Amino acid sequence: MKRFLATLLLAIQVSLPAFGADLSTKDAAALTEVIDQCNAAFFRSDASGIADVTADRLLQAVGGRDKYVESVQGGIKAAQSTGLKLVSHHGEPPTAPVKADGFLIVIVKETNVMEARGKQFRSEGFTVAVRPAAGGRWKLIGGNGISQNPGIVAMLYPGFPADYKFPPYTTTPL
Repeated sequence: MKRFLATLLLAIQVSLPAFGADLSTKDAAALTEVIDQCNAAFFRSDASGIADVTADRLLQAVGGRDKYVESVQGGIKAAQSTGLKLVSHHGEPPTAPVKADGFLIVIVKETNVMEARGKQFRSEGFTVAVRPAAGGRWKLIGGNGISQNPGIVAMLYPGFPADYKFPPYTTTPL
């Protein structure tokens, strides 16, 4: 069950929409594009593609790109073995951007209903999107890990409020 939930959370990370709250139209479109790229990479079992849209500082923190790709490949295989699929998704607009260490950081809350082996689960969570404040590509950090260690964003991006209240991240059977 623990492996199944980890797989479910990986799938949720890559199935987010993007909207434009407090972001320019250009930023909202760019964020949507990155999330779409991550989704497409997951559904074609492309762990490298997922790593391409993962925040560089997170990749460094987990031991580098190769180690991250290996971990994601394991999650993809586990998802495939359960027949995991997305039933429905609802996303909220990103939060207002927070500037920290030369980056803009937004939180995107979402609710997903997933199905595997004939059982459905609801996940309510979030993802973090970051890009250089001067402009550049948005990159993603999954909210499940952050929910277990909320100080990680402030560690990766000094100046981000250490006491920031992230949304809860829950997965419950339906």
